[in-house]
Amino acid sequence: MTGTKAASRLVRRFRYSVIVFVALAVLTLQGSTVLAAAVDFESVAVGTLWGESGGQHPGELVLVQNDISVYVEEFFFGGTAAFFEAETGGRYASFFDSTPLELNHISVLFDFANVGVEVNQVTFDYLYLGGVTNFAVNERITFMLDSMEAIETHTAPGIAATVDDRFVTLTGNIDSFRIGGQELYIDNVTVIPEPATLLLLGVGGFWLMRRRVRTSV
Repeated sequence: MTGTKAASRLVRRFRYSVIVFVALAVLTLQGSTVLAAAVDFESVAVGTLWGESGGQHPGELVLVQNDISVYVEEFFFGGTAAFFEAETGGRYASFFDSTPLELNHISVLFDFANVGVEVNQVTFDYLYLGGVTNFAVNERITFMLDSMEAIETHTAPGIAATVDDRFVTLTGNIDSFRIGGQELYIDNVTVIPEPATLLLLGVGGFWLMRRRVRTSV
């Protein structure tokens, strides 16, 4: 009888471990959508102004959403620097599913230092209406571009960029990125954790659950 009870316990333990492991595998495979964090400016009142018009100075923190920090920065074009305004909403807000940020001779820096995981991918929506665009990744050199499509495929060491007419994807180890424009809208800045980080988090959770099963049997 004792042997039968022990065998039954082992079967229950094995089944539970398998369930947890399968859940872990699904989480790891779908981690890009499960644990993504984003800035969509929905927490900010439409019409909010940042920059000179809002009384801020270059380098000032203006928003923290989902542990992503947003700073206002100078905008460079034609050998000069400007620092005018960023406005939530704007004239062409209807082009987006959520509240966008309109950039008018200003740049914004998105810092991922406090997200808590290694960021492997960043995506964002945009609407380009003309003029110069500023772009930089990981505090590297700021490029002054004549269009969003001019963002180079290898925009920084270890960073790959893909751009279509409304969407930008950056892939690599990303700590921050800066973007500015004369007539540019951005929205839904989304960070996706590195798969290896998700796996380590999942394995840790799996072994904690497995240990709990052992101690409860």
